[in-house]
Amino acid sequence: MAALPLNTSACVTLSVVSDDPLCAEQLLSFLTDPAISVSNAIVTETGMLPSLSVQSDVVLLIVNSPDIAPVIAGIKTAKVLRGTLKILVLDRSPTVERAVEFMKCGVSDYTEFHEDKAGEHAVRVEQACLDILFDIPEPAVLRGSNKPPEILSLHRKVQKVVRAAKELSSCRTLQAVCERLLETVGDALGATGGSLYLQDGNILRRAHTLDPGHAPEILELPLPTGSLFEQVYSSKEPLIISESSELPGEYSSGWQGYQGESVLVYPLVERSGELIGLFSLHGKKRDIFTKDDRDLVLILAAYSLETIRALLVQERLQEAFNSLSMTFENMSEGIILLDEERRIVQCNQNVARILRLSEDELASGTSIVELCSSLYARGDSTEKANGENPWDAAAGDFSYEHYCNDGAVIRFSGKLLENGANVLTISDITAQKNWETELCLAKDKAEAANASKTNFLANISMNFEPR
Repeated sequence: MAALPLNTSACVTLSVVSDDPLCAEQLLSFLTDPAISVSNAIVTETGMLPSLSVQSDVVLLIVNSPDIAPVIAGIKTAKVLRGTLKILVLDRSPTVERAVEFMKCGVSDYTEFHEDKAGEHAVRVEQACLDILFDIPEPAVLRGSNKPPEILSLHRKVQKVVRAAKELSSCRTLQAVCERLLETVGDALGATGGSLYLQDGNILRRAHTLDPGHAPEILELPLPTGSLFEQVYSSKEPLIISESSELPGEYSSGWQGYQGESVLVYPLVERSGELIGLFSLHGKKRDIFTKDDRDLVLILAAYSLETIRALLVQERLQEAFNSLSMTFENMSEGIILLDEERRIVQCNQNVARILRLSEDELASGTSIVELCSSLYARGDSTEKANGENPWDAAAGDFSYEHYCNDGAVIRFSGKLLENGANVLTISDITAQKNWETELCLAKDKAEAANASKTNFLANISMNFEPR
């Protein structure tokens, strides 16, 4: 059993040329995609460009010198040796003239370099590297009369995986991405089974499976020590097993069907290093999984990760929004969100009920000042004198009582936000006011009764006094 390294030369090879190695290392620390193999040594001499063109798919140049003539000469020589070489330039002293010179000699991308934007630069470099995987020409050997079956088979697998990678970017749901990823890889590699799990808190939840009926919907964390999934989950590195004798006693999903079969398990890892999920493939037809199979998975997984990341964020935001909306709608008070011009942005369903209005009267864009004026026109009033519209002078937080024409009492409370918008809370306090009124009446009756008792006792006392 052998764990596979995260970086492999089987995919895109990147070399870096910079006279500031520390700066280059900082940028490279953000490059975590396993489909990109970064050269360990950072070249400091532009004269090395021709030799790099032979061993690299992409060369990143971080240019510091005001004199770019030697760099331009090196680029031209490298492009002659290998016309498909992709060269990216990050320039500390960018000008239009320098940009034109670099682009004229065949540079694929030219960008101004900022040390404080190393992460953004890394994303740009990473995307440029991964784009190479979309351009896979048919090998010359396939066009000849003698076509080795193994090469032809591998080329077809690669083309199938690359086409699937393009389709993955068009998926609009996380479920669709997971299904497409697993089914494409399984089909390309001849796997008869496999499952894909995504992390959801303290569990791994099954997103899709190629062979329904045995893979559990949920895997509790922590996973059984020594199991296939546990090894990949802990190391965050892919794992390939070719022989049944290498299988551990505990299997990744708890299913005994892995016994005697080749298995490939691959992690899906965030840029931060956090695990998103993992998937397994097993039951390869007529053969075992090979290094070529692993590298094909590497290609597709590298592209699908970006889509999965984006859709995971989208789903989490949607869940948070739905939770907030549910809370918003189920509050006992009415809530109105107003923009800085005091127009309605959104309100919950209780507003219409409390104010005795239709939903149309509370449509987005309606002015709260005009809304209140229409309430007064129907016979409502406020505690303000002379029917003054409280919104005409409101300039901060405020609270006032509003009296509906049917006798209901409503409290309006406004909270001014920093951006000039307002949150308006509307509460029906009719029952509270009625209770306060009844309490006052009861108090008055009690005081009157007490006064009457006092007067009675005083009169009695006077009647019994000696004359």
